[in-house]
Amino acid sequence: MTKLLISVVIPTQGDAAAVLAALGCLESQAGIVPSEVEVVIVLDGRNRPLQLQLEGHHGRYSLRVLERPRGGTAAAWQAGWLAAQAPIVLFLTDSLRPSPGLLAAHLRAHRGEHQRVVLGALRRDRGNPSAIDAYEDRMSRKKQSRLRAHERPAGIHDARNVSVPAAALSAVGGFDVWLPVDADVDLGERLRLAGLEFVYEPAAEAQDTGVTTFGEWRLRYVVQGRLAVDLYARRSSGSLDALVACFHDRHPANRLAVRYALGGRERQAHIETLLARAGELAHQARLRRMSLAALSMLANVAYWSGVRDGLRGSAEFWRLVRSTRGFRGRPYELVAGGR
Repeated sequence: MTKLLISVVIPTQGDAAAVLAALGCLESQAGIVPSEVEVVIVLDGRNRPLQLQLEGHHGRYSLRVLERPRGGTAAAWQAGWLAAQAPIVLFLTDSLRPSPGLLAAHLRAHRGEHQRVVLGALRRDRGNPSAIDAYEDRMSRKKQSRLRAHERPAGIHDARNVSVPAAALSAVGGFDVWLPVDADVDLGERLRLAGLEFVYEPAAEAQDTGVTTFGEWRLRYVVQGRLAVDLYARRSSGSLDALVACFHDRHPANRLAVRYALGGRERQAHIETLLARAGELAHQARLRRMSLAALSMLANVAYWSGVRDGLRGSAEFWRLVRSTRGFRGRPYELVAGGR
């Protein structure tokens, strides 16, 4: 009998068409023996009709459906991996469409003596994206280009399409489901401190079909900044100097926008409104570079305002900015030959 190798955990908040499309892509996987794979669908919020529909689904793989009160993606992933039975757990969402070689690529990347966290590729190509989604598509492509070329992943920035050994998840306790956002970033930091190696695997590709609202997008950057301070200050993952030194790596226009906007709360709100409007209008006018520039400035203002709030105010934030101009440490790592 073939051994179970990988558990695929997919949360859904009840979008039947999305989760069935994701399952359809998994049915098309190449280089996989069906008995090596199990799929765990976690209904994030009770949905009896969808539960019955999924339980009646007959595909290549063993399929289990879990139902839980709505608690968000991280809580659903947590419930899913705790119920998983394979030694490797792959986290997806119902908005992802796995490429035919995704499962085989994840399994190949886990071969070897070292425990690894494998980050698959996300392709965010859309026919008619909003300004926010066009910006995120661009940022995703830039990040993955750096990972292909010269940057070694040092953590989890987005747990969608990420696989982790179940034993490592158990050792660190999995996701902190009480965090409002970035529970995946927090998990990655604890896995790094536990000694796991992080590997980017471009062959494990999935298309992201999800959409993002402006409010969700902005809030995510603000909270990321706050939680970054918490990670560095409380989890001993590095000095706050290393975190704030990243400010000096930002584009000069972004640094200027942050310096001006963080001069006061009312000024920040005004600048954010202007940048959001500029980004959307430029996107509608097909002025792609102008839209990306405006939204990049806005994302930086939101993120660094979160860092400022995490540091309990502007005085400490700007003191650290001034003192880290020559600081060389960074939370990201470049491989040999990278700049």
